[in-house]
Amino acid sequence: MERLLLPILVIGVIAVPKALPPPKEVGTGDKHVSVGLSTKHPYDNRTSVMETEIRNYASKLGSLEGTVQAINHSGQLQYNFTLANADCNKVVSWITDVVNSDPENYLPSIVDCDPKKATTEKANATDVAKATTEKANVTDVAKATTEKANVTDVAKATTEKANVTA
Repeated sequence: MERLLLPILVIGVIAVPKALPPPKEVGTGDKHVSVGLSTKHPYDNRTSVMETEIRNYASKLGSLEGTVQAINHSGQLQYNFTLANADCNKVVSWITDVVNSDPENYLPSIVDCDPKKATTEKANATDVAKATTEKANVTDVAKATTEKANVTDVAKATTEKANVTA
């Protein structure tokens, strides 16, 4: 009986992922960051412990919007969450540390950093110097960049996710 107990304990230890490492640097920023943390775990074997750990660490990097969502991605578990007022570099560093800490259980993951979301869905183009869109903050038409879409006519800069170009 003692010989059976050891293999069962070893199998149980191997199947459980390591605890997540905490972020090396904490603090907030001015970005809106969406994260998809991919794992090699079966979706059906998820636990609330991991969601709690992600929520606690993520809250040190920004304001968690909503909850940490467990997603069934082709049978594998993926955790999705979004942070407001976050420092993109700190979030990327933390997710990289998570993946590198346990490559047997975590896959390279997605981190999408965007400028802070606007408070309204559409920009008011009457004052171009203050025009804000969902994906870009336009303060100087001459310096505006083209990340998502080009709008050559400043008067048409009322769409979501648009940048104004000179």
